[in-house]
Amino acid sequence: MKKNPSINYLMRINLLALIFISALFSCNEDISVGSSLLEDGAIEIDYTDSIRLEGQTVEADPVVVYRSAISFTGSTYLLGNVDDPVFGRSSAEVYFSVGLFNNQFPAFDTLQIDSVVMNLPLDTLGQYAKDGALHNISVYQLTSSLTESVPDTLFSNQSFDAESMAMGSISKAVSHRDSVEIYTPSLDTTLLFPPQIRVPLSPQYWNTVVRDTLIVRDGERFQQEVKGFLVRSESSESSLIGLDLGPGSTATIELYYSSLDGSTKSLYVFDLAAVRSNYFHHDLSGTPLESALNSGSSERWYLQEMQGPDIELDLSSVLDYSDKVINRAALQLFIEKETNPLISSVEELEVLYEDTGGAKRIVFDNAFQNQNNLVIDVFDGRPREELIEGDSLLQVSFILTNHVNSILSSAVDSKKIIIRSSNKASGAARNIFFGTDSEHPPKLKLVTSNP
Repeated sequence: MKKNPSINYLMRINLLALIFISALFSCNEDISVGSSLLEDGAIEIDYTDSIRLEGQTVEADPVVVYRSAISFTGSTYLLGNVDDPVFGRSSAEVYFSVGLFNNQFPAFDTLQIDSVVMNLPLDTLGQYAKDGALHNISVYQLTSSLTESVPDTLFSNQSFDAESMAMGSISKAVSHRDSVEIYTPSLDTTLLFPPQIRVPLSPQYWNTVVRDTLIVRDGERFQQEVKGFLVRSESSESSLIGLDLGPGSTATIELYYSSLDGSTKSLYVFDLAAVRSNYFHHDLSGTPLESALNSGSSERWYLQEMQGPDIELDLSSVLDYSDKVINRAALQLFIEKETNPLISSVEELEVLYEDTGGAKRIVFDNAFQNQNNLVIDVFDGRPREELIEGDSLLQVSFILTNHVNSILSSAVDSKKIIIRSSNKASGAARNIFFGTDSEHPPKLKLVTSNP
C-alpha cells in the first residue's frame, strides 16, 4: 500500500521533536546526534550545543512602576533597604496620592479630631531579607500635587520633591505574618485585621484641612491642598517591606473623630495610592557587580530585580547556520547556588530583544508560550536545581526557535537579547550566573536540518 505523504511528513516532524526533547533533557551528558537519517533519508538532522555565546552584565533600563491605564495591575511596592556584599546597597521609597471618597464629608464645626493614622497594608509575599526587622518609617508631604504633576507612566528612577519635616513617623519591627488589632468606632470594639503598618500623622495639619469646606467638598481642590505623600524607611538591618498598593488595596488615611463632649465616636477614611510610584536607588561602590557592569566580563554575570542589572547575550553566532533550517533552538543558563544568600533567587526570568524603534519586547517564543500555556515545564524560565558535573546548580532554559529564525531571516535586526526577571518592578531577588568563560558556560542548543 502506498503511504499517505501528509501522514508520512507528520511522523517525521513528531520524530524530530522527540529527538530534540530527548537531546535537551540529556543536558548533563555529551550528546552526538549528527547526521541521523529519518525513514527514507528525506530529512537529515544535526544537533549542536557548542555555540559560543558572548555576554555581559548590563545596566538595566528604569522599570515601569505605574501606568494610568486600567489594565495596569502593579500591586507590590517596596520600602526599605538591603546591604548585599555582591550587589551593594539597594533602597526603595514610595510615593502615592490621596483623595476623597464619594461619601459626604462630615461637618467639623461640632466635631474634634482624636487621631489620624496612615494604614499601609503589607503584601505577605513581598518581603525580602530579614522579616521582623526594626524599621524607622517617616511620612512626608509632597510639595506639588502628585495627581496633577505626573505623566501617564511613571518609572523607577523618578523622584518627587517633599517637605523636609516629617508629618508622621513610627519605629516598628515589621512582620508580614502578624495580624493587627484595630479599634472600630462603629462597633466600639477592637477587631483583628490583616498585617499592616499604621503610621500616626499630625492631627494639627489635618485639623486645618477638615475645617475648610472648600477643600473637603471638592476632590480636585483637596488634592491640590494635600498633594500626596512620600514614605521612607531606614533600618539598621537589611530588610525590604512589601506594601500592597494595587487595585483593591485597603491603603487609607483613617481620621478618627468624636463629638465635642466625646460621647459619639466615628471614622472617616481618605483614599490612598490611586497614583503610586516606587523610587529605586542602587549604590554599587566597591562591589563585584560594580567591576562587572558593562565591562564585557565573561566569568560571572549578575542579575537583579528592582532597577538592578540585566544580562545581555549576543546571538550573532547563529549566523553561521544561515544555510540550515532551525527546527528547534533552546537557551540554557546556569546559576551559582549560594550558601545562605541574603536575598532569595529570582523565581522566573524572561527574554527580550530591542526592535528597530529601540523598544524592548518579549521574544515571540516566550510571549506565545505564556499566552497559550504551551511551554514544556523545563523551558518556562524558572530556575531548577540540577546536579551538573558534580556541582549543585540552578539551571534555567528558554525556547528561542522563532527568534533565532527571525534573526536569520533579518525579520529581527538586533542579534542581542536581554535576560531579566519577569517580576523586576515588584521584587528584590537576585542571582549570579556563570558566564562564557566559566566552568558552566551558557549553551544554545540547536536542532538543524538541510533546506
